[in-house]
Amino acid sequence: MVSELVSSKSIYARMDRPLGIVVFERPRPATEVLSDWGHDLEEVLTLIEKTSHLIQKEYMVHGIA
Repeated sequence: MVSELVSSKSIYARMDRPLGIVVFERPRPATEVLSDWGHDLEEVLTLIEKTSHLIQKEYMVHGIA
C-alpha cells in the first residue's frame, strides 16, 4: 500500500527493504542544511564569547592573574 502511494506521488517515502526501514521525511536542500549549521555555529560562538567574558570578570573580581 505504501509503495503504491509513493509511486502515485501521494506521499513521499524512501524505503530500504533489506533493513525494513521507511523514511517519510524529504531530504533537505544543501543550502538549507548549511544555513541551519551556520546559525547554530553562530549561537555556539556567542555562548563561548559570553562564557569567556564571565571567566575574565571572575578573574578580575578575585584578583587572579
